[in-house]
Amino acid sequence: MKGLLKYYGINKVFILGAGFSRPAGLPLTSELLREIHDVSGVKPWHIGNGKMAKWGQADWLVDELKHYYPTSRISHKRILENKVKIDVEEFLSYVAASSAFIENTSEKFDEHGSHFQSFAKCWLAEVIYNYQELIKPENQLLYDRFAKNLNNSLVLTFNWDTILESTLKKLRIPFSYDFNSAMESKQLPFIKMHGSIDWFRPRDYNYQKLGTKKFEKISELINDMYRYNGNIRDCFSNYMTPFIVTPNFDKLNQLRTFGDLWSTPWIYLQDELEIIIIGFSMREDDFHTRAFIYPQLYHGAKNNHINIKVIDFASDQKQQNSIKRKFKGIRNIEFSFDGFNEETLNWLV
Repeated sequence: MKGLLKYYGINKVFILGAGFSRPAGLPLTSELLREIHDVSGVKPWHIGNGKMAKWGQADWLVDELKHYYPTSRISHKRILENKVKIDVEEFLSYVAASSAFIENTSEKFDEHGSHFQSFAKCWLAEVIYNYQELIKPENQLLYDRFAKNLNNSLVLTFNWDTILESTLKKLRIPFSYDFNSAMESKQLPFIKMHGSIDWFRPRDYNYQKLGTKKFEKISELINDMYRYNGNIRDCFSNYMTPFIVTPNFDKLNQLRTFGDLWSTPWIYLQDELEIIIIGFSMREDDFHTRAFIYPQLYHGAKNNHINIKVIDFASDQKQQNSIKRKFKGIRNIEFSFDGFNEETLNWLV
């Protein structure tokens, strides 16, 4: 609805992707296979007859990889040596496709899909949490400064981590995951399009064991979902699966669990705005996000309603050209290819 953001005094929209969290030391998608192997490898896995798998749940991970890539040389040793060159997004796409096949069968594990997909989300979330807990003070300063310059802004993030909201809480900057609630209470609207590592739907003994008071309702916009206000590792240890959208080429089944969050996402880009895109890849095969972002950018810039700044990292001209192609035909756009850092933040503020 054009004019909605202007009515509430919002003149700037930030779109955040993995590159925004890179200065905190979080791994990129290309680095995730080794990381989830490490996390799953220390978790017990029963293989029957009272026996435990030597490599824990990492044995299960390797079995699944071998299933989908039967001609590849896959082993624990090769994964640890970074010799297994498999696209994690592609692998998780196979896993998600298999989950979709069992949607209405007795083989479905929970609302996350198959047994394996549910565990894979736990592994991914724990990897992210482990890294963000190690953020260096000097790197945290970058996020502190960024957060202090979010007046009259709206944030759309596709990241699962909680770096920015932790920063906002530390600085006592009020925010809400629900746009309407944020506007009513004059808070920063902070929309997490792909969920969060601390979002859960408490179930049975898990909910009681961890303490009901530690679960906070996120929003009326998002179906029956709660944020865990405590050490998230407690949730992972109790086999609670976080609501995150895993990187794959078909996200539809996962997005359905987020209620109205994805009902009208284009309204956040329909106004006279400065739009700042940080570390968001705008993959050409990510149809769900491009379906509402690219057309709005193109038509808004064409009509001179919006100006766009893109911050990404490119080490050479070839990478720069690749990034620019994802924004083909869009006017009023500027690029910075040095990644998210103090210098590029100066460019924004």
